[in-house]
Amino acid sequence: MQISVYESAHFWYNGLTPYGWREHTNKEINQMSIFKLDTIIQTFPAMDIVTRKPTSEGYINVTVEDELDFNGYSYYMGSAVSYALEYNRCPIKSYNECLERGHKTRWVNTSGTFLSSDKKERKTLLRVNLESVYMFEGVKFRFVKAPNNNLDLEIVE
Repeated sequence: MQISVYESAHFWYNGLTPYGWREHTNKEINQMSIFKLDTIIQTFPAMDIVTRKPTSEGYINVTVEDELDFNGYSYYMGSAVSYALEYNRCPIKSYNECLERGHKTRWVNTSGTFLSSDKKERKTLLRVNLESVYMFEGVKFRFVKAPNNNLDLEIVE
């Protein structure tokens, strides 16, 4: 069965194949996302480093699935809500507990690095900088340097 590019995109976007319905993978959902317009700026054997175009409001969207790159180190975003959802807990309760205990509700984690001879899936890292404004779970912020090659979040109003 042959279909046009338009029909193919329509089928794929709406969860259809020419042969019927199917579930989307997380990678496909990220690729379908309207607010993720990535441009590859560097390519390595194990990864691509990309930049993301800002929205019309001037900020760049990031999600918990994004792996971030800053000065050769990789990071990922975390939050009380995303952690709770990942482990089948109530996100509202987790968020409120963080506030009650005086903890941060959103943060940046450094990714560990190791050498391996095993084949790994090719990664895509989003290059971040300290000047741009980012949006994560409805909050606008900038990245700021923290001690020991860490990053922290500075909320922007």
